[in-house]
Amino acid sequence: MIIFHSTDLDKATGTLQGDEYRHCIKVLRHKVGDSIFLTDGKGTLASGVIEQINKRSVQVEIGSLELKDVIVPSIELAVCLPKSSARVEFMLEKLVELGVSIITPLVSQRSERRKINLDRLSKKIVSASTQSGHVHFPIMNELISFEEFIESLDYTKGLYCHYKKDNPQLKDIDIKNKDITIIVGPEGDFSEEELALMDNKSIKSINLGNHRLRTETAAIAACTIWRIMNG
Repeated sequence: MIIFHSTDLDKATGTLQGDEYRHCIKVLRHKVGDSIFLTDGKGTLASGVIEQINKRSVQVEIGSLELKDVIVPSIELAVCLPKSSARVEFMLEKLVELGVSIITPLVSQRSERRKINLDRLSKKIVSASTQSGHVHFPIMNELISFEEFIESLDYTKGLYCHYKKDNPQLKDIDIKNKDITIIVGPEGDFSEEELALMDNKSIKSINLGNHRLRTETAAIAACTIWRIMNG
């Protein structure tokens, strides 16, 4: 089922603009009278019929509205983004498909990327959400320093990825039906000061396997393990 994002969805009408308009009319070639599905990204799923096609927008007459329950439990990924934009966007796409609830980009001492285009990344999340059938879009937070994030974290929910032989595997930790926050460092790993800060806050260190992983691989692997353990 293909779903389109409408920012002004109400009980009577919905509007498609920008990328959603182009995807609906230019790519999928929908016409007046076609039935489509829409979401506001906040849990509402609507079905409707295309009523009018304008030069830059589509008007949809809404036939039914349904409010879907939010995904529980939830997972937040706090991650130092790779330098490559392609790798960042690939990671975001896969995290959305796996049902991540919140994505928080971090700047740590060894981060390769210290600036982001939040508008572009947010659009990627909308696109990945609609294509994978999600009606609850993940929250994409603004870039925040590692220290600020750690100070704001509920430590009881935090787990950080840092490969050590004696660390427990994520798959062996009791995370079923629990909200968690996974913290993933940069390619050069966390600094000794950052590791000490998390340890002092009693944030658990975990492994995702028996080998070191690239940043985006670790983020996707963690979310995959969580998804499997929570159905």
